[in-house]
Parts: sequence; structure tokens; C-alpha cells
Amino acid sequence: MVLLALKNLCQQLQTNKPLHIPSPPDQPRRASVVAIFRCRPAHEKQLSGMSAMPTTVEEFFNNPWISRDCEPELLFIQRATRQSDRWSGHVAFPGGKNEPGETDTETAERETLEEIGLDISSPSFIRIGQLDDREITSSATGKLMMILTPFGSFSSGMLKS
Repeated sequence: MVLLALKNLCQQLQTNKPLHIPSPPDQPRRASVVAIFRCRPAHEKQLSGMSAMPTTVEEFFNNPWISRDCEPELLFIQRATRQSDRWSGHVAFPGGKNEPGETDTETAERETLEEIGLDISSPSFIRIGQLDDREITSSATGKLMMILTPFGSFSSGMLKS
């Protein structure tokens, strides 16, 4: 049941046309985050049947061991603790602020590599898609702080637990 829901979610994200919110001139700050999914086999010997790394969500879910016995997982990080960071110590998805000249996708890839050492642009990951941009506002003033772009990625290989 959970696996079917994950497959449907991945397929919907792949066909989604996300809302893009341009940065206003008075607040050009942007950030990106990535929700990284994987399916962990109950027994590692199940992976021996994989002849090649899947390149699409459909190929991944067509692996025989997926339908038999796998546990879907979603990766979270705990943010560093800093007094100047309002999200200090919170549980989050990997991600961060854009560097000058960087696209939202490039930000997601760079930040994920920097924060947790995963290269989501590699063949070991399948880009699922992008969700709608979000305006992040100050709860105190209501002022726009940044535009956040959330992405989804699927680990098609094995990640160490």
C-alpha cells in the first residue's frame, strides 16, 4: 500500500508543471531543498537481480524485489545549531540558498553534495520532479524572506544506512 502510494507520488511529480515564482527585485534571495526517497530491500541479496541501474521511476518500480519486499524511506537532515539561524537544529530536507548565477536545480545539487555528500545529478539518482515554488515570509513581520523551490529525487542505487 505504501509502495503504491510512493510510486503514484513519483509519477505525479514527473508530470507536474510547477508554479514558478520569480524573485521580486527587492528580495532576490532564493533557496532550494530536495526530498530524497529510496526503497531499501529487506535483504541485500535481492539487489543481485538488478542487471543495470534504472534510469526512470517506472524502471525502478518494475524491479521484481521492489514489489516483493522493500521499505520506502525519506531522507531528513538535522540543521546545524547556530544562534543567528531561525531554523537552527530543526529537522529538514537538504538544501540551502542560491549562489549568484545559479539555477534552482544547481542549488539543490550543490547544497545536497555539500551537506550530505550525495551527488543527486549522478546516474544513481532519478530526478522525480519539482513542486510549486513557495514564498517564505517572516512570521513576525509578514515580509518576504525568500522564494523556496522544492525538488524530489529518488535513489535508484544503494545508499549506506
